[in-house]
Amino acid sequence: MNIRKAPWFTGRFFQGIGGPKWLQLCNTSFFGARKAVIEKIGGGFGPEYAHYWADDFLCYAVLDQGLDVRHFDGKFRCGPYFHEFQYDHTDVPDRRRHEDILRCDGAFLDSIRLINGGMSDEESVYLHVIAKSIPDGATITNVGVWRGSSAIVLLDALRKKRATFHFIDCFDLPGVSAMSAQPPATREDLLRSIQPYVGREHEVNVVQANTLELSSFPHSDFIFVDAGHTEECIEHDSRLARDCLTAQGIAAFHDYGFPGWPAVMPTLDRTFPKLDVYKTVAVYRRVEPEREAYVW
Repeated sequence: MNIRKAPWFTGRFFQGIGGPKWLQLCNTSFFGARKAVIEKIGGGFGPEYAHYWADDFLCYAVLDQGLDVRHFDGKFRCGPYFHEFQYDHTDVPDRRRHEDILRCDGAFLDSIRLINGGMSDEESVYLHVIAKSIPDGATITNVGVWRGSSAIVLLDALRKKRATFHFIDCFDLPGVSAMSAQPPATREDLLRSIQPYVGREHEVNVVQANTLELSSFPHSDFIFVDAGHTEECIEHDSRLARDCLTAQGIAAFHDYGFPGWPAVMPTLDRTFPKLDVYKTVAVYRRVEPEREAYVW
């Protein structure tokens, strides 16, 4: 059975967080135990546990993602946590089963819609999911920030962590901003936009520069590039992005495959051996996550 062909399965959230993570679940069928096995051991499901094929599909999806499934922590082994609330609402269909979308509730979406920086809501949420997986104390570089939509996403995702941010843009440099498809913005425009999202443990550095005149980017655990989209700019910026990454670093690029910027896709394909693509966001991971064996 190829679970990736199921109409409700996308794997994008796990792709966003970078692969295997610990997962704790309490429903017996979620531990990879199929109905036939449960029937042989202990007499099967009780009448209150109606068996759904979706449970089997979830089991396979969990294992397919390389997740290590462990028993529920002891501190959660109490009555309220074991109340199967889903059986209180058997008349309510699963409305999310066939949705091919990433969801995220956050004020940052309202802010970036006002800025209209070019990324769709779904792409912004995807970038937010990736950024949330970045460890505490990381260094993040954002190249091509304009008025700050991508910067807001990254700051919000790491609002509870220590992090150093480098925001690089030409802003209103004469002759450089004129080549942009967007009107020039100033450093002050950026600072006004991001100020509500800068956390107490955030260090923020704003650099005004033409990236073509830079020989390197800051050594980074994560870098997001949405700067010049000509072949020359993409080739230069992608090379610097690749070279600046730490051992476990991640690089993401916007407008991959976007018809208006035809040079982005082939140039990135020449630079990186493998890219994970969601809509027009392409992600390169210096080290591919290992698939862990599951534990019964």
